[in-house]
This record gives sequence, structure tokens and C-alpha cells, in this order.
Amino acid sequence: MISGFLYDTESEFYLWYEAQMKGTKALENDIIIVGDAIEVVKKNYLNDYELTNAQRRNIQSRKSWMKACSINLLYGFRASEFKAILNLDEPVTRGGYTFKALHDPDNNQNILVIDEGFWVTDTSGKKHWITTKTGKRIARPMIHPDYPDLVEVMDVKNPLIKLPEMVPKANSTAESLKFLYSRCMSERLKG
Repeated sequence: MISGFLYDTESEFYLWYEAQMKGTKALENDIIIVGDAIEVVKKNYLNDYELTNAQRRNIQSRKSWMKACSINLLYGFRASEFKAILNLDEPVTRGGYTFKALHDPDNNQNILVIDEGFWVTDTSGKKHWITTKTGKRIARPMIHPDYPDLVEVMDVKNPLIKLPEMVPKANSTAESLKFLYSRCMSERLKG
């Protein structure tokens, strides 16, 4: 306790103030830890989850979107940024340094090189450039020290699972193209 004060920290004071003066209850910590989250995904989506007939017919699509979501989760990407990965299948050299391909089994660093955007081709064959908000950069997976095998568990290095490809309609607006992948990812996550 600091001399003359009832609380050692501002946080302790504000907890007291919120509870005693304002009458509000402190929120309980409902944060799910990484290990629990992995177990929920394994139980509900990988093992015991009952697929509908439509889902069974689209198993490759489901795996593809799961890989995209896993990459976004591990690297902290926005919804469509997985499409801007330059070193997914082939190594990339930047500033004299060669970054191994993510799918390279000898790649232990798993650093991704992200471009400032990516191309999509609409149903008429016209190509459209979609930019990433953060531009060119490199990204390292954010791995919790208690779960060093997340890259393997989430299967993001598996070259047999392709990332999803979207083909927009020829009359798609620029706004529609911009949110093509984020809208579709949102739909896939909902079910």
C-alpha cells in the first residue's frame, strides 16, 4: 500500500470505484486459452462434428477455407491477406535474403512474404487488382510458447490443401471485389 492510499495501483482503485461507487459488477474473465480453443475446434469441427450432405460434397472447399482461416489466425492477417502470400509454394528473395516457401518441409521459420495486393479474374476473364490494407511486408506466425506445434496442428504447411479461389461475376463493382474474400470467409465461418 502506498502511504496515505488504500490501494497499491490505479487498477485496484478503479475496481473498487466501479463496484462501490458506481455499483457495477466486475466482469469475470471469460477469455478462452489457446489450448482450450484448439480442443473446441478439434471436437466440434475436426472429429465429432456431424457434416450435412452439402458439407460432405464440399469437403475440399471446407479444408481450403479452414487453411485460409488458420493462416489468418496464426499470422494476424485480415480476411483476404492470405491471397497476397508470395512464398506459399516457391521461395522469394527480398533485399538479398531468400525466404523459403511455406510449403517447404525444411522451412522451420515459416516467415511469409506478403505483397501489396493480389489478382482475381472475373467470369469474363478480366483481371482485377485487390490491394491489402497494410501493403508489402513479412510476417511471422504468432505462436504461444505453450503450443509450439500450432503450425503443424492447423496444417497450414500442407501443399495438398489449396487456398480458396473466388471468381467474381463480370459485372462486380469495385466495392464488391474489395470485400470478395472477407464476405465469403464470413459466410464460411457462420456455417
